[in-house]
Amino acid sequence: MSEPPEVRPITEPEVAVLDAAYPECESRHQLRLRQLAGEGTYFVAWSGDEPAGWVFLVNPEHASDRALGGAQLSDLQVAARYRGAGPGRALLDASEQAARDAGWNTIGLSVTVSNPDNELARSIYHRRGYRDSGQGEFHDGYHYHDAAGVRRYHGEQHVYLVKRLNSADS
Repeated sequence: MSEPPEVRPITEPEVAVLDAAYPECESRHQLRLRQLAGEGTYFVAWSGDEPAGWVFLVNPEHASDRALGGAQLSDLQVAARYRGAGPGRALLDASEQAARDAGWNTIGLSVTVSNPDNELARSIYHRRGYRDSGQGEFHDGYHYHDAAGVRRYHGEQHVYLVKRLNSADS
């Protein structure tokens, strides 16, 4: 990635671009357009015309109970070829700033503890000021379709991390 990614809320026409770049049986990107119903904002990081990653910033009133009344990040993803090149940082920056601008005091997310491949993500969140919420470990997961089109479930142990959003954290 030669230039920093551009991060902006998704638009209806961009859903097709995301679906073409990252095909799925059920388009998560189409589902995220619920932001128009006021549940949150779906940010996408762009490298030129290519989507490099995304995150859904869920408004506090629509966040899970684990969010403790704050905003929640959901489905933070960076495409493998763009990892380490800035999209994740840019997505977190945009989400945190949007939460501050909305006047929210905290932001949080769940992260796996049992998956060694997620150690880098956990260390990044820690460096950015995300701390264990003290709620303990919990099982969480997602559904996906395998190569044969069969809907499957994958779950792991997680912890919920929170970050205070105030001028000292900026």
